[in-house]
Amino acid sequence: MLPRLAFLALLARSTSADWTWPNPALDEIEDITHVQAGVLRSGILDGVSSCDSFPQSGSGDPSRQASSEWLRTAFHDAITHNAQNGTGGVDASLIWETDRSENLGGRSFNDTFAFMMEFHSVRVSMSDLIALAAYTAVRNCNGPGLVMRAGRIDATEPGPEGGVPEPKDNINKLLAKFANAGFNQTDMIQMVACGHTMGGVHGQFFPELTGDSSETNFVHFDTTGSTFDNKIATEYLDGTTMNPLVTARGGNNSDFAVYSSDGNSTIMAMSEPQTFFSTCGSILQRMIDTVPSTVKLSDITPMKVKPRRLQLK
Repeated sequence: MLPRLAFLALLARSTSADWTWPNPALDEIEDITHVQAGVLRSGILDGVSSCDSFPQSGSGDPSRQASSEWLRTAFHDAITHNAQNGTGGVDASLIWETDRSENLGGRSFNDTFAFMMEFHSVRVSMSDLIALAAYTAVRNCNGPGLVMRAGRIDATEPGPEGGVPEPKDNINKLLAKFANAGFNQTDMIQMVACGHTMGGVHGQFFPELTGDSSETNFVHFDTTGSTFDNKIATEYLDGTTMNPLVTARGGNNSDFAVYSSDGNSTIMAMSEPQTFFSTCGSILQRMIDTVPSTVKLSDITPMKVKPRRLQLK
């Protein structure tokens, strides 16, 4: 058995110049990240397959979409980063913050955490799993191929309140919140558009936006709410948008405030499919890699060959 194990270890080493097995810090997250299909799959992909459904409910819930909820979870965790102090970001502090008004609709976060708990361990942090959730959701919905890095450290307490953008915020407040997290005006427009290419608004939590407070009311941001594409931009520009965060009255149209803040120049550029795709790949990568200054992220190289189910006989 030992000679065979030694051979497998050498073979695994020969397939990657930058990765050797075993690597206790990264082996488990590498497996969860890169073995998402097949008999020995990790099971992460099951939570967002298909892109327009909510598999966690068993038969599915037509008013919920796990892929957009996973992406929303990553954004709400990342945006509370304080760039000046080097604190916050994707650190799973959101676990303690779901009852805040700025995180309305906290069931989406709680259900995401509940699903990810199956993969959480002393070797895999919840904050890495939050980043992996965004990575998996975007890729599964035909979005850009984000890169998963590991090494995030979970916070042990909630972060400061007041950093999450809200529908009622005016443009000055929105700019300030994104700037606090290290993102400029162009970044803000890009991140909002890329984050809202999937999913929609739940009337149960935001009746002032949808005009319907029923539990099943769910208004998509665009006509292809389960596909990662540029419709969020083109429909806004041609005036056919169904996005409640653009059309809502009473100052609850934060997406309109964001997109129009530079005279629509950024959102207009994003109306071109290839530009939208590449822009979203860049800004969402920055989002999931927004971490405290004390955290160093490591690349996860997929191993072509590695030992499985080892036994001593």
